[in-house]
Amino acid sequence: MRALPVLLAPLLALAACSGPEIYQASTIRFEGQDRDADDPAVRDVRVEVKSWLEDEDVLVQDVVGRVLDGRLSTQFSLDIEGDEPVRVLCTWAWQDSDGIALRSAASEVQRRYLVLHPRQFETLSFTAPSELALRFYAAIEPTYKQD
Repeated sequence: MRALPVLLAPLLALAACSGPEIYQASTIRFEGQDRDADDPAVRDVRVEVKSWLEDEDVLVQDVVGRVLDGRLSTQFSLDIEGDEPVRVLCTWAWQDSDGIALRSAASEVQRRYLVLHPRQFETLSFTAPSELALRFYAAIEPTYKQD
């Protein structure tokens, strides 16, 4: 029976680890009018940012989406509240309304490395590669200098 606590220890450690914070655009600006995310006019549109930066004192703010002339644009901001610079990697993907990655988006390098400085406010903006791209997913995570 001693094996049971030994087996549970790794599982309990995993449960204690926090996952990413998830931020979504609650309102989508659609052809000049603000719509709630559950509005039928924008129900296929998704704008989501996952952040693993909570321990780095970096906040994700102002996640927005806009559909104008049939094309989705997205934007969000990163605000560093700590006293040390933070290196981050931002990756993103575009999908159609069925969740399929678009060929034009899949062939491009979709990552950006940033160095955020104390009390810096960084705004990142993205425009869909085609009118079919109705879903935007971004991930922000710390990167560490390798010695």
